[in-house]
Amino acid sequence: MSTGAVLGLTGAGIVAVSAVYYAVDVLRGGTRPQRTSWGVWALVGMLGVVSSDAGGAGPGVYAAAVDAVACAATFLLSLVPRYGKPGGRPLDPYLGLAAVAGVVLWQFGPLTDAGAAICAVTCDTVALWPTLREARHRPDLESRLSWSLDVIGNGLSLAAVGAVSVAALVFPIFLVVAAAAMTTVLLTTPGPDRSGEFGDDVVDPADARVFPSRVVRVHPGKPGLRGARTT
Repeated sequence: MSTGAVLGLTGAGIVAVSAVYYAVDVLRGGTRPQRTSWGVWALVGMLGVVSSDAGGAGPGVYAAAVDAVACAATFLLSLVPRYGKPGGRPLDPYLGLAAVAGVVLWQFGPLTDAGAAICAVTCDTVALWPTLREARHRPDLESRLSWSLDVIGNGLSLAAVGAVSVAALVFPIFLVVAAAAMTTVLLTTPGPDRSGEFGDDVVDPADARVFPSRVVRVHPGKPGLRGARTT
């Protein structure tokens, strides 16, 4: 087995592990995928795979193929209200439409393999923004471990690319850069302050009322009492 094949298979295996971990984390409620991003990635992923393979990427496309399947599965999970990321912005549907327009242009327009690969990267880059934006706002709703593994897996697959051409390289490069960008945001953005949301936090005497048998946390600006516990 060639070195490229070993690198490609190893990278694809790491991405597969990352995808399984991400899905499990979604089902447990630790991660909430952004529907717009994952929907576009599911749609455009195979475009990137096919164009890279046609350009001679060889084993370097293995991880991208795993990514495409994982994106489709994650998008389906995101459609379930309890698993998909809440909120969104009015701009998100337009980002999705821009990505779909790119796919239509590739399908029915005179695009070369290189043009199709660039089109896929452009669409995926547009779709990356909602997830990057939400990751900065709520980093606790994304999986740091999964995105970090994607950097490693896609990096190995990039090293396994069998040809030096735009069509072969541009999509694998994008996968590494996108995963690295997400990992950087998740590792450098502090999570939201959840102090005072649980009953076992430290009670500041200034924010507490003492009753005969209880110390009750009072949350300023919120109706009712939360976090009661027996002393």
